[in-house]
Amino acid sequence: MSTEAVADAVEAGRVELGVVEGAVDRPALSSRTIATDEMIIVVSPTHPWVGRRNLGKADFVEAEWVLREPGSGTRLAFEAMIAKERLKLWTLNVAIVLPGNEAVLGAVEAGMGATLTSRSAAQTQLASGLLVEASYPPLPRPFLLLRHKERYRSKAANAFEAQLEG
Repeated sequence: MSTEAVADAVEAGRVELGVVEGAVDRPALSSRTIATDEMIIVVSPTHPWVGRRNLGKADFVEAEWVLREPGSGTRLAFEAMIAKERLKLWTLNVAIVLPGNEAVLGAVEAGMGATLTSRSAAQTQLASGLLVEASYPPLPRPFLLLRHKERYRSKAANAFEAQLEG
């Protein structure tokens, strides 16, 4: 489920808590960081970027990309990364857009292009050699807990939040 969909559910009261991977700017919701991860670029072991150093703007324009859907935290992180390189999404060759990390990582494993993903999402494929981390500085990624500021707080949700603290 995308960051926007989770925020919508918390704001509408369909769920009491939400965990998202992208920043949410909604006055009715509170958010706090509960964990951090890193966003990394991954490619298949046969991709031309394997072994190449210092990837940047020119490499990004030449590559094919496999992306998450608009509104996902991963997609927002990708858009922030390319903006840092002074690129716009329409200048890139997006091979396919998919609705979930597993689908995206599977497409990258199959050689369809590169993607930006969280290290934790790709850790199994990285450890087994199905994916390779490309040479680009990892980007920090917070995981945020969302709550509605004015809605009832159940004992179960409070206990869950207390477990997160630790």
